[in-house]
Amino acid sequence: MDRKSNLAIEAIVAATLVAGTAPASAGPLVWNLETLAPSVAVPWGVEALGSAGGVSASSAPALDGDAFAFRAVADPSGTFSPAVVVGTTTGSTAIATVGTEVPGSGGGVPFEDFRSSTSPGRVSTDGGAVAFAGQFAGGSGVYVASTTGAGLDVVADTSTATGAVGGETFSGFDDPRIRNGVVVFHGQGNAGSDGIYAASGGVLTTVADTTTVVPGRTTTFQDFGAFPSLDDDGAVAFWGSTVDGSPSAALGIYRAGPAGIEVIADDDTPIPGGTANFRNTALSPSIDDGQVTFVGGNASAGELGVYTGGPGTLRAIADRSTAVPDGAPGETFTEFGFHPTTANGNVAFTALGDAGTVGLYAEVAGSLVKVVDQTDAIDPSGHALLGSSGPVRLLPDSAGVQVFHQGMSGNAIAFVANLLDDASGPFPVVAETLMRATLGLDYQDFSDPAGIVVNGDATVGSTLQLTDDAPGQAGSAFFGTPWRLGDETSFSSRFDLVISGQNDGGPLGSDGLAFVIHGDPEGASAIGNSGEGIGFGTNLLTGSPESPIAPSLALELDTHRNAFDPDDNHVALIVDGDVTRHLAGFTPSTPLNSGLPISVLVNYDGRRDELAVFLSTDGLFASTPSLLATVDLHALLGPDAFFGFTAGTGDGFNRHEITRWSLTVSERPLSTTAVPEPGPAWLVAVALLAGGRWRIRIRRQWRTHPILSPCDRRHGWNRHGRTSSGTPERSHLDLRFGTSM
Repeated sequence: MDRKSNLAIEAIVAATLVAGTAPASAGPLVWNLETLAPSVAVPWGVEALGSAGGVSASSAPALDGDAFAFRAVADPSGTFSPAVVVGTTTGSTAIATVGTEVPGSGGGVPFEDFRSSTSPGRVSTDGGAVAFAGQFAGGSGVYVASTTGAGLDVVADTSTATGAVGGETFSGFDDPRIRNGVVVFHGQGNAGSDGIYAASGGVLTTVADTTTVVPGRTTTFQDFGAFPSLDDDGAVAFWGSTVDGSPSAALGIYRAGPAGIEVIADDDTPIPGGTANFRNTALSPSIDDGQVTFVGGNASAGELGVYTGGPGTLRAIADRSTAVPDGAPGETFTEFGFHPTTANGNVAFTALGDAGTVGLYAEVAGSLVKVVDQTDAIDPSGHALLGSSGPVRLLPDSAGVQVFHQGMSGNAIAFVANLLDDASGPFPVVAETLMRATLGLDYQDFSDPAGIVVNGDATVGSTLQLTDDAPGQAGSAFFGTPWRLGDETSFSSRFDLVISGQNDGGPLGSDGLAFVIHGDPEGASAIGNSGEGIGFGTNLLTGSPESPIAPSLALELDTHRNAFDPDDNHVALIVDGDVTRHLAGFTPSTPLNSGLPISVLVNYDGRRDELAVFLSTDGLFASTPSLLATVDLHALLGPDAFFGFTAGTGDGFNRHEITRWSLTVSERPLSTTAVPEPGPAWLVAVALLAGGRWRIRIRRQWRTHPILSPCDRRHGWNRHGRTSSGTPERSHLDLRFGTSM
């Protein structure tokens, strides 16, 4: 069978469809909900909403693989007592509390809170480090702590010079963000300056401030949003305006990177799919792989939505004409949360529909899907204050669910759920809970095959049939969208199979089926050879008319003994389609082609590079795997991987079917080191030009990312007087240098 062109493959992958059907629903995509930190998250206290102790809903969690961090409110004795809490699925702990000594304070000065005077205290975590704003008597600052509690360092505080001429020091800070050892934050100076700043390796630089000329204008920035963000390559997204607080000022979303400061959206930018230019943009853009996501619109024109892209490439994720996924009939979005989040090319946001539906939504692989809304029943386990034996649900108003722009990591979203127990009497109890939704697949059967791409002799119906009971066939089937593989990405997959026909269990059956993970350029249309190639590999007897799927890792369930096989009933791991070489294997006690159901569980731990395989004939798996092997999937396959199945027949044959399949892919922490590594070369190089003294080690970063508010002004935020006198130009983070190291 001839392979399809790359253009056709890209079209199929982008749509994640079978045979060009419309993306009417998420199909088998599921979000697995789990509690990260219930109301008992802080070790010494609990809280129902509005009382002392526990989780503060204003502190939407930051997520980094399996690790999370948030600002909590805890109190063993009835007084307000904040803390910075970090955790993983195995538990959480406070790494800084009221009473923790402020670093650089000269000794004995404790923290009083973990937020600025103008922001809700959202912390950030990445690579085993947590960045947060802290207040203490007479000052404030931005700090970085190790998630292990091994260290706490000053990024900048009210004794730190902003870099402005005249010895100006900082007077205040908003919540910072951290990525790859770079910390970015919004800060104000005590002489009236305002800006976005970045710190890396002990060097503080200016991204943009009140002396920076706005791209395409002759005026300088005078106002900045509180919540800048940055991606793994060090590009910074921020909100800026030319006149402090003026509704008629040019304002918008900007990106700072190697090409300089660029306009993403301002009042000269047409709203995608709209009738007017942007006039309002929220203060909290999110950035991933250079793509900036934000909430914006034009209040006068009644337009509002979530948008993403780069300069000149904006598109709408959702706006007021977009149907609410799983909402009421005919319901469209009407309002959006201020803080969308993005990772791996996917976007998540909170929103309200015009029929009252409140929920968390995500664009995944180009399809808009619901994650959770207030109609969903949620398991109450872990929510001790609810005391309910039945399910609970999101509070049915705009406070029901909250996410922030570092709430997405890999294929998971962390968020605050305000859970309502309807059965708790005339005054229902609400408990704030931090939750995580992890994206996965769950085909209970294949009556809805959405997302599956079939090739060769494979067909899909109530089962996924890879070959019929006929000679000389090859079939493959893959989920149409690749999953991101990081250095420590893990997955768990279970599938049920039946191999039948051609004298069930006898020696005439062949050749077997395989669970295949690959990074082949053919994507979801990849297919190998029939017979001993089992649909993914080489076939020495036929001269391999099809190239093997490569790079790949295949778990073959082989039912025919070829010259290179140990027997006619074995399970083996094969790399890059070379069926003559087995990385590891075993012979099960039950014939694989018996015609009876067989269940297979494959668990991969990306931290250990360890793959475990379990087989079962009754759906129950032993605690010890039948096969355990070491393999580095990220190194083998690259950054993207397709998951699916293949099968082949020769002169002997079987019908090869998959009857059920589930898959969950999750990220893991990148590092547990206490000291953050320096940031991208363009950022560090300019920092050194600005007078840095540290020796900097540059870490190569080639990551690319393909998965997962009415607009506000700063209500009640402090405004700063601006000096109109000509302040000499100072050392800026000028991204036009093009310097590399």
